[in-house]
Parts: sequence; structure tokens; C-alpha cells
Amino acid sequence: MNIYYILTILCTIATMLFSYLAAKQDGQETEEKLNQTIKDQASEIKILNTKNIELSKSIIKRTDQITGEGSFPIANLGGGQDNGNQTQIVIGMLGEFAIPNLTAKFVVIPDYSKVNGMDLRILGIGAETISLGTLRKSEMQSFLVETKTNETAVLIYFKSDNHLWTQSIRIKKDNNIRKSIRYIQDQEGKYLFKTVDDNFPMDGNGDIALWENSSINIKELK
Repeated sequence: MNIYYILTILCTIATMLFSYLAAKQDGQETEEKLNQTIKDQASEIKILNTKNIELSKSIIKRTDQITGEGSFPIANLGGGQDNGNQTQIVIGMLGEFAIPNLTAKFVVIPDYSKVNGMDLRILGIGAETISLGTLRKSEMQSFLVETKTNETAVLIYFKSDNHLWTQSIRIKKDNNIRKSIRYIQDQEGKYLFKTVDDNFPMDGNGDIALWENSSINIKELK
């Protein structure tokens, strides 16, 4: 066989092998670059997701601050005046954020245990709407209500933008000793706060009269 022919074949094989090895090296480098690009992009996506989560939390918190989300107004009993014929109602708030555009309607029903629970007066129709403005933490506003009789129901209808709350108070007086129950519910009827003074009058089953025709059991208020 011609030596030149053999050399030509060997050169061809060497060229093909070199091309193969070069292509393989380029492929490895390309694959490594692609893998690194994927890792870099994944890292950037993770960082962006973290920033988006932080931004979302910030937006939610800001929204809560504006709307007072999670906070609610609450009325407590203050001192009595005019020999107990008037009682101070002190309104504050529970929660972290201020409550904006808060209004209240007061409904005072004397001798409530003799009043039917369907009485239209209870709904506060025609009752004056009082603007409380923005209610902030540690701030309080007070009002006087008449408590001339030995038992008085005080209903307070609170409203703030799209939020509604109803606070129910029952006051019993006996020899100038005042006992009360208080609870507040949201617009779905969920109890947000409830308390009963020790020895508040109830029957043997633990039922407390709310109206002439309705009552609540002490277990619901504990």
C-alpha cells in the first residue's frame, strides 16, 4: 500500500478525532455555562420572590394600618353620677391599628327584662349617630347614659367604613352596688370580648335575662 495513502488516512482520522474532541470540549463548556446560567437565574428568582413576599407583607400591613384591620372598639363602664342615675361609658380600642371614621349609636333601654326583644327601639332606629373620628391606641372617649332604673340595657352600634360591631351591656343596681355583663360581637355575630361581673343575677341554670323573652347562659360569656 502506498505510504502516502496511509499517511492521508491517518491525517484524516487525526483531524476527525481532533474535531470530535474539540466539539466535545465545546459541548462541555456550553453545558457548564448553561447550568451556571440556570443556577444564577434560579438564585435571582429566589431573591425576587423574597422581595415580593416582603413587599406584599408591607402592603398588607399598610392596608391594615389604614383600615384598622384586626382592631375593634370596646366600651367599659366608668364611674356613676347623680347618685347612680347616670353612668359613664368609656370607649377605647383593642388591637394594634387605629380605627378610622368610627361612629357610634347609643341605645339605652330601662327595665330591659320587661322589654320584648323584638322592640324596634332596640335597633336604634332614629338614634343619633355620634362621630368618634379616628380611635387610636391608648386614646379614650367618654359619654354619660341614663341609668335611673335598677336595670338598664345599653347597646352600642359601632361602624367604621365596612366594619360593624355591636356591644351589649346589662347593668344591675342593688343598694348602690353595680353589677354588669358586657360583650361585643362583629357583624357575623362572633364574640370578640365578653365578661361577667361576679354575682351578676342569674337563675339556677346559669341563664341571664337579656330581654323579657330571651336570655344567655353564663357559659357563653365565660
